[in-house]
Amino acid sequence: MIEIKNFNKIKRKPIDLSHGEKTLFQRILGRGTEKPDMMISLKGVARITIPPGESNSYHSHEREEQIYIVIKGKGIVQVGEEKVEAKAGDVIYLPPKIGHAFYNNSEMTSVILNIGAAT
Repeated sequence: MIEIKNFNKIKRKPIDLSHGEKTLFQRILGRGTEKPDMMISLKGVARITIPPGESNSYHSHEREEQIYIVIKGKGIVQVGEEKVEAKAGDVIYLPPKIGHAFYNNSEMTSVILNIGAAT
């Protein structure tokens, strides 16, 4: 059976304060969806919307590596102690157990596709 999800039909909502008070997530596949066991090797796929001046807060995942794919906008991505500018089209690897965050220091909304995999 083919499974298709459309971003425009998934409600945007915060997941918890540790991921940013005003940062909105759209859970697409895996955890937090009606089919959490889909894509078993993946922890989940989500679209993250970060308003200007906000972040998804510095946090880490013990048993999950992730990638951020910047779809729209730009900002500063932090992985551990290192901070670099990231813009639309950039793909950032986030290793497990290392803190990370995306800070939208621009005047436009940033949108990130987040993919997490179990380690």
